[in-house]
Amino acid sequence: MGRRYVVFFEPALANLDAMGNHMATRLENQITDFLDAWRPESAFAKSLQSDLWQFKWSPRNGSGARAFSGYFAGDEHDIALVLVTFKKKNEDKFNLQQTGFNSRAKSLIRTLDSKSPSDIDTWLDDQRNNPERKVLDETDI
Repeated sequence: MGRRYVVFFEPALANLDAMGNHMATRLENQITDFLDAWRPESAFAKSLQSDLWQFKWSPRNGSGARAFSGYFAGDEHDIALVLVTFKKKNEDKFNLQQTGFNSRAKSLIRTLDSKSPSDIDTWLDDQRNNPERKVLDETDI
């Protein structure tokens, strides 16, 4: 198990901003649980496809929010690759797009698999410097 990171891509960030503070904060808390979960996989609500996982926040009234994410498990890095966030009421629309999100996750995972640990560190730094990304690590919780 390596150092843990969460990388938010667009449209995940824009969709979080559009959700409103309470819902966005709750979903982001579920996602950042990845950073200190006993096992990284246990932070996800479930696996959806070969390379696509789901984070989920559900209050008692049945509403809530979801996120689709890839998961890279390297020797020195565990990285949640958050591709999209959305309100539960829009879940059917996003479920129809799962194959596309799975392909994007697979592509990102292949890219990371082809890199050395130091190259992954460089890639993470590049993501941090990209205004369309947000990178969190264990020091952010």
